[in-house]
Amino acid sequence: DADGETISEAPARILLARPDKFRLEHQGAEELLIVSDGETVWTYEPDLAQAIRRPRESAEEIGALAILAGDAPEAHFQLSAPPTADENGVRWVSATPRADAEEGDGAGLTVRAGFAEDGELSELQLRDAFGGVVRLIVRGLTRTPPEDSDFEFDPPEGTAIVSDDN
Repeated sequence: DADGETISEAPARILLARPDKFRLEHQGAEELLIVSDGETVWTYEPDLAQAIRRPRESAEEIGALAILAGDAPEAHFQLSAPPTADENGVRWVSATPRADAEEGDGAGLTVRAGFAEDGELSELQLRDAFGGVVRLIVRGLTRTPPEDSDFEFDPPEGTAIVSDDN
């Protein structure tokens, strides 16, 4: 919340394969699945039985995943890092939308990525244009390459599909 207090916690799983392939499985009270095969991004909400299909190029509002899995995050974000680590030994890299970013290019989203002393990703902080903050604490990071099938999505039967193909 605005005071930095935790509103809710839920586990999530993220798979990345550069460029532009990712899978985010958010569990808990509000389940969400976001999958990109490099061409199409699917956002699936099981509670609503709804899936949104977008071309990857029009789905840049998923800024944090685009930064991690994208080919050239610097095209949409200004990257910066202080010369030293914080008091916990974490080095933070900030990504803020470029001044010339258009809506849909991650405008309004600020991302901070924290890296531990060994260089491993330890935390992501996402701040939206409304001041909302999502903290992703990274645990169990592995470097096992995901399978191509991890980036496929077939909507379950009975799912309403919304297409944003412009």
